[in-house]
Amino acid sequence: MSLGTPPQNLAFLPYPGLNNTYIFDVDSGPGTCSSIGDSSTQACNALRGGLFNEQTSGSWATNSTIEASEDSQSQFNNTIGDTGGEDTLKLSASSTSPRLQVIIPGVKSDFSMNSLGLGRNATALNALNSARSMASTVWSVFWGSTGASSSSQQNGVLVMGGYDSGKTRGDNFTGDLSFSDSCFTGVLLSLSDLTLNLVNGTDISLLGSSASQGLRICVDASYPTISISQSMFNVLQSVTPVSNTSRSIGVNAAALITEASAAYTGSLTVALASGLNITIPNDQLVIPDQYIDQTTGVLSFNSNTRIFCASPQPPQDSGDVLILGRTFLTSAYLMVDYDKNQYTVWQANPSGTQDLVAVGPSSTCTTASSGNTTADSSSPSSSPTNLSRTQNGLSAGAKAGAAVGAVAVVGFLTLGAFILRRRYLRRQVPQNQPPPYLPNQEKTSTLKELPHKPQYHELPPPPPPHEIGDWTPHEMPGEAL
Repeated sequence: MSLGTPPQNLAFLPYPGLNNTYIFDVDSGPGTCSSIGDSSTQACNALRGGLFNEQTSGSWATNSTIEASEDSQSQFNNTIGDTGGEDTLKLSASSTSPRLQVIIPGVKSDFSMNSLGLGRNATALNALNSARSMASTVWSVFWGSTGASSSSQQNGVLVMGGYDSGKTRGDNFTGDLSFSDSCFTGVLLSLSDLTLNLVNGTDISLLGSSASQGLRICVDASYPTISISQSMFNVLQSVTPVSNTSRSIGVNAAALITEASAAYTGSLTVALASGLNITIPNDQLVIPDQYIDQTTGVLSFNSNTRIFCASPQPPQDSGDVLILGRTFLTSAYLMVDYDKNQYTVWQANPSGTQDLVAVGPSSTCTTASSGNTTADSSSPSSSPTNLSRTQNGLSAGAKAGAAVGAVAVVGFLTLGAFILRRRYLRRQVPQNQPPPYLPNQEKTSTLKELPHKPQYHELPPPPPPHEIGDWTPHEMPGEAL
């Protein structure tokens, strides 16, 4: 995505819990990153997703009295020193360019990265609707595949005004959005189980004896991993050697760290009460512990360790729910339709195929097969109905219903590498814990840079990696999938 004239390319974190869009400018430079350990210009630029320079944009307009939408997550409504303005937003080369209101975070901010609000009253969605870039208040997301090897990596996609049928497969489930203080996104799933699928064919329930009671869990694309309860962690610990005190403070904040040689080798199945199962394969569930080099800004990892993408939570209040974050969205495709107050979830198809389907006010969703699932009794919702479309693209009916159509933003594989949420670290990582992934003087490890795809222009190409201590850097394969 880009902002300004001429366009300045920025990377954004899709944030369903926000209505406003937040960007960091060049004055929000290394000094504002120093409190979380990234003090160099390169590291700060990578962490922020790029820094906007309003002084060089001919279309920027400052508006100190801007009244942006109140955010769903109330802790973001009262940051200190915020400034507002608006500029031209460009989602893709072929899309129209609406004016977007943005907020530049001030001296007190819970943000680490440019954040695109996708809440019910999101300024970005309203701007695109007003510009007729899309005909419905609908967005959908596949986070992308983020494994260690090129064969387990695939760029994700965010679609505004519809969904990418090429990234979905099999049956879907449609439910009603249910907003609360515990689930700002409104995507609250009823699960029958969370199951560890061992390579020997054995399945082990993380819910244990409480599986018969089911579980309510919130889907949130702004959360790095999957949050689990202490009882779930105890089951996991009986299967794989993880420790509650060995947690990542890198990209996947608070995830469980283990030695690569002893890492879990199975998969994880998220079983919806409706009967739909979403399986997260091992190469998306157990991945390298990634972090941003504080000097170069290069995304790196320690080859001697792996993280299991789950974050044990402290004892919860009765109204709290657990979260399925971006790890879930590496294997699930989610569409949110605010016009109908519904969401739809599919098993993701991590392919390079793109088939955009615009969803208009009169359009609804269908699955690729006849075995459509319906809502369970604990979550009132309507069953999926037919979406008018043809094999080669939108039908005339769908085009008429969707007016302009859907706009896609591609490239979350790169974007997702630069997320580090301070509020997760404060809440989940034990205090005074040394960074578990930093170089060990007694152990030689290997730094590798993840593939950089400059055609998406989400961040400036990073400088080449250099030698740090006893580590020898190598670049990972960057070929297209």
